[in-house]
Amino acid sequence: MDNKVGDVVKHEIETECGICFMNFTSEHETAMENPRCQHRFCSTCTFEYFKTRILEHATPSFQCAETNCNVLLDGNYIRNVISSDLTIVNVYDRLVLNDFVVLNKNFKYCPGRSCSNIWKMKVDGAPWYLQKVTCHCENTYCFSCTNEWHFPLPCNLIQDWNERIRLREAPVVDTESDEYRLNLTWIQCNTKPCPRCSTRIEKNGGCNHIFCTNCEYEFCWESPSKSTQFPLSDFTLVVTGIPTRQDHFVTVWAAPVFGTNDTERFQFHKYRYNLETHLFQFSDDRMKDIRMACGMEQLWEASFYKNAIEEMLECRQFLQFSFALLFYLEPDSQAEIFKTNLNNLIKAIGELLDCLEPNLPPKAVGENRARVLQLTYFCKQRRKVLIDLVNDGYLEEKWGWSSSQVPAAN
Repeated sequence: MDNKVGDVVKHEIETECGICFMNFTSEHETAMENPRCQHRFCSTCTFEYFKTRILEHATPSFQCAETNCNVLLDGNYIRNVISSDLTIVNVYDRLVLNDFVVLNKNFKYCPGRSCSNIWKMKVDGAPWYLQKVTCHCENTYCFSCTNEWHFPLPCNLIQDWNERIRLREAPVVDTESDEYRLNLTWIQCNTKPCPRCSTRIEKNGGCNHIFCTNCEYEFCWESPSKSTQFPLSDFTLVVTGIPTRQDHFVTVWAAPVFGTNDTERFQFHKYRYNLETHLFQFSDDRMKDIRMACGMEQLWEASFYKNAIEEMLECRQFLQFSFALLFYLEPDSQAEIFKTNLNNLIKAIGELLDCLEPNLPPKAVGENRARVLQLTYFCKQRRKVLIDLVNDGYLEEKWGWSSSQVPAAN
C-alpha cells in the first residue's frame, strides 16, 4: 500500500558494535549512544564496559569505549545504562560520593576500620589542633592528617615520630649488607604503601582495586590518593584476647617502669592507656558492685567511678603525645613550664589510680567517692590548663624547635 502524505518512513539502520563487532539496529539502541560524542555500542557491551570500569577502576569518571575517543561519559548516561543492576548502581553512587569527598578539603572519611562515615570541618581554615573528630564508631582522629588524635604533637611530626617508635621496636639488622640492600630495592620497585597505614603491598595480579589486610583500607593501585574509602562488603570485627574481668584485675597493675626518656615515657602511657581501656570495659559491673556494697539507691550515684576512668583515659592519651612533643622541643623556659605541669598531672593520675585500684573492695572505693571526685576534677582542670598552654604556644609561636630532632622539610 502506498504511504499517505505526511507518513514517516522508518529505516532500520544496522551499525557495527565497536566492542563485539556484531551488527545491531541503531533505532533500537538509541539509549546506548553517548550524548557527548554520538558513538554507539550494543546495549550488552555498553553495560559490561561500564560494569568493568566501575568495579575494577574504582572511579566514577571514564572515557568512551571508542578507540582514540577521549570524551568523558556523562554521569546521567552512565546511570541510565546500569539502572537495571541495583548493585552496580549502589557501587557507582558510592564512587561519585567518594570522588566528591576526595576533591573537597572540608570533607573526609573516618579512617576507622570498616567505617564509612563522612565528616565536615566546621570552621574553614581552622588550625590542626582544633580539628579533633570523635566518630560514631568511637574512633578519635585528627581531621587534618586522619591519623589517630595526636595532640599536642603537630601533624608534620607525627609520621616521623611513628617511624622512630617503629625503628625502636624493630630488630637490629645489618643495613650495610648486600642482601639488605637488594631486599630494600626490590620492595621499593615492586610494592606500594597503603595510603592509610603505610604497610607495603605487592600486587601480583588481578584488577587495580586493592584491599589492605592490615587496616582494611581500599584504594586504586594506579591512583592511591583516590581511594574508595568505603567497604564494598560488610565486615565483622572479631576481637580476641580480651582478658576476663578477674584476669584484668590481676594484670592491670603489672605495668612497666615509667621510663627515663621521652620515647620510653610515651610508650609507658600508651601501655597504661590500653590497660585502663580494659578497666573501663568492666566499669558498669564495678559500679553495680559499689552500689550494692554502699547501699546506694540509684546506679548513677556510683557513676563517679566510670567518670574517673574516662578522665584518666583522656589524660593518658594527652600524656602520650606530650612526651612526643617534648622530644622535638628545645629545653627552654616554655618547655620547662610545660614539663612541670605534666608532672603535676602525672602525680594526680597516680593518686586517682590508687583510689580506683581493682583489688580494693567495692565498699572501700565507694567510701573514697569524695576523694575520687576531687581528683577527677583536678585532673580535668590540669589537663585544660595544659591544652591552653599548648594552643597558646602554637598561636603565639612560643615553641622552640630542636634543629637536631625536627626533620628537614622536603
